[in-house]
Amino acid sequence: MYQIHENDRGNPTVNREPIGLYIFRYILGLGMFAFMCMLYWSSVLIENNLKIVQTDIGQIRSELYNLKNESERIRDTISNLPRQSGEYSPSSSSLSLQKPIVRPHMDPKLPNLLTEDPFYTTILPKMLPKHFSPQGIFRQTSIGKPDNLHPFSPWAEISQWQSLCSISLANLEFGRYETFATGMAIKMEERIDPEDGGFEYWIHLRDDVFWEPLEQRFFSDRFTLAPHFYINIK
Repeated sequence: MYQIHENDRGNPTVNREPIGLYIFRYILGLGMFAFMCMLYWSSVLIENNLKIVQTDIGQIRSELYNLKNESERIRDTISNLPRQSGEYSPSSSSLSLQKPIVRPHMDPKLPNLLTEDPFYTTILPKMLPKHFSPQGIFRQTSIGKPDNLHPFSPWAEISQWQSLCSISLANLEFGRYETFATGMAIKMEERIDPEDGGFEYWIHLRDDVFWEPLEQRFFSDRFTLAPHFYINIK
């Protein structure tokens, strides 16, 4: 490229620009054009993806609507079926201890240290629909936590997970702490040991629940079980 200037005498002179500057301008313009093309291309891709997402969301909504109608139809069909023996009956709760329980080792004169949980015997049956039958799989997940620099330990969450895989003789009442409600045990009696006069607790299990005494083989060789844990069941 050429630039025309006038010298001191008023005569025109021609100054030639460096070839490097010309090449730089050409590359810069080409780069800007390529950048604008990439922006347009990416916007087209995003628009196409949004259209696909909207289509998928519409299909999911349609499937959910169909599943809802199908579940309501199945629920109505189940409610019209005759009640079977294995279904849940709110009128006769399996956790209720109102009926007298007769066991050969029970002492009816001693009070029961375990109480009924009113949530499961009274409140929950009113919340459940008629002819309710438990079914399905209980699924739960945990929020990920960093291994280090975390102010709280995951002990409470681990304890909750373990409680889902094990049973207990007594449970806490729903929403209440420091309480003893029935679990796998139907009655707990406080008695006096005739030998040393100390307190001992007799635990009566539910039907088809059996007590397995502790044995040394349940533990590692480095762990020694105290002798009073060995119980001979006659």
